[in-house]
Amino acid sequence: SKQLFTEQKYKEAIPELTKFIATYPKHSLAADARDLLGLARIDQQITGATPDYTEGLSLLRQFASSRRE
Repeated sequence: SKQLFTEQKYKEAIPELTKFIATYPKHSLAADARDLLGLARIDQQITGATPDYTEGLSLLRQFASSRRE
């Protein structure tokens, strides 16, 4: 999953990270996976042929808010 994120393959990374978090919510890497998932969702929206900056900003706000908790 992390490799897919690093390679900017967000479409593939998102379901893999989601599955890891659901399967291993208490794993020592679950927090890192949640961070990567949030970043992948943001990056997926703001990169590529047709970026959606409005949705990317919305996801960024959600991500930042969740990190404050």
